[in-house]
Amino acid sequence: MEKLFSEEAFKNLTRKNLENVLSNVLNSGYNFSIIADLEVITFSPELPSDITKKFSNPIRFDLANYTLSTAYLEDFTLNFEAGFGINAIGADVKIPIVGIYEILIDEIGILANFANFKEEFANIKREKLFKRS
Repeated sequence: MEKLFSEEAFKNLTRKNLENVLSNVLNSGYNFSIIADLEVITFSPELPSDITKKFSNPIRFDLANYTLSTAYLEDFTLNFEAGFGINAIGADVKIPIVGIYEILIDEIGILANFANFKEEFANIKREKLFKRS
């Protein structure tokens, strides 16, 4: 199965499915959750370490209310604003859709990502390091 999950055709199909399902969910206005790989996510501004040290990988985001109202897709990236920590420190969150492992509505998984995006993850991580320099 690993061979299937690594094939470009499967990865392209998965990328398109992620984009289509996210677009549909965003347009529907339903609250939803995602589980994503923390290492490919960008927070702007960067969050203080006392907040990020409490994160685990993968990380879950629940999009509802204000956060949901700010959410949009652009260039295969899910973007939204969220507050973190007890003081709700605001940050723009950018998640490449290939880094999303699962999409849930009412705790029910509506899409799971089984594709092997290791190469894409490596490129995203390199870009993040380059932008910090």
